[in-house]
Amino acid sequence: MRFPRMAGESCAAQQSVIECHAAMSIEGKLTELGITLPEAPAAVAAYQPWIRTGNLIFTSGQLPWRDGEIAFAGKLGSEVSDEDGYQAARQCALNAIAQLKAATGDLEKVCTPTFPGPGSSRKSELEKQFPSNSNQYPECHQG
Repeated sequence: MRFPRMAGESCAAQQSVIECHAAMSIEGKLTELGITLPEAPAAVAAYQPWIRTGNLIFTSGQLPWRDGEIAFAGKLGSEVSDEDGYQAARQCALNAIAQLKAATGDLEKVCTPTFPGPGSSRKSELEKQFPSNSNQYPECHQG
């Protein structure tokens, strides 16, 4: 459910923080968290960065691209530290969300992306910014 705001009205003018957060767009919530969504990276091999089938969008080849270069390369635990591995996975997730935006034109059309892999059983800070699956949204996953 969206809470309307008057033109020029800030979130602080609303009745509660919950209403403010609910009224924000997904990109607004990401910005509030200090997360900048990159441009969707172009495919660098013979694959499609995303494909849509029905109400599902699948992404592929989401590497830790940042500013046109691989931000982290190497084997986790030897050439790449655990912290850099976390940052690499985070960059891959941001790139996947950028691909979802490229596929839909608007992140407000996306519901509950999922990011498979280690630790994916708990919702990440990124996943929490999307509406959860309910009767008003079709089930959709990214992976």
